[in-house]
Amino acid sequence: MEFELIANPTRNWTIRANYSHSSRDRENFFAEGYAYYAVKFPEWRALAAGNAALLATIESNITTIQNNELDGRAVAQEQGFGSIPHKATLTTRYKFDGGGWVGDRLKGLFVGAAGRFQSGTFSQTDTRAASAGGTGRDYFTKATLFTDAFVGYRFRLPWHKVPVGVQVNGRNIFNADRDSLARYNADFTGPRRIYLREPRTWKVTLSAEF
Repeated sequence: MEFELIANPTRNWTIRANYSHSSRDRENFFAEGYAYYAVKFPEWRALAAGNAALLATIESNITTIQNNELDGRAVAQEQGFGSIPHKATLTTRYKFDGGGWVGDRLKGLFVGAAGRFQSGTFSQTDTRAASAGGTGRDYFTKATLFTDAFVGYRFRLPWHKVPVGVQVNGRNIFNADRDSLARYNADFTGPRRIYLREPRTWKVTLSAEF
């Protein structure tokens, strides 16, 4: 679902707002994985029978596989892992086109700014048993809000009358939300995976029309 609103409070001032919502779902994910390990777990336990130390290691590995590789992945896929549910953008632009002492001197100049919001994405569910400290809680990455800005000037070359433009664009100008914790480790005491997002960037563009 997506919709967009455009408004012009004045002839020179434009405001644009955009919102979108997306969802994703999968069912019966990784059924072959459950079937495979349903056979392997008893085999491993049987091979380790009579060796307490080895059996303890086997049980620890089985718990890790069950929580992270089976239950964790299945829950992540079935709840839209990686899908951003809510996204919104607000952009405003003002251009000077002459009129008055100030307007005549700024004619051809335009300025603007934008805010980009993204809600957190589903990360994982704590599928550990309650006896192991499990809570059953769903975890999400943090939401992000980036601020962009731009300024430009359009004019004509006096000797050829060729339209020329120069524009400076800044993305994430406050250098915010540079990282996001994507997944926790097995006991939820620290990160297992971290996403790095775009840093502050500046770009200068020159254009000419012939």
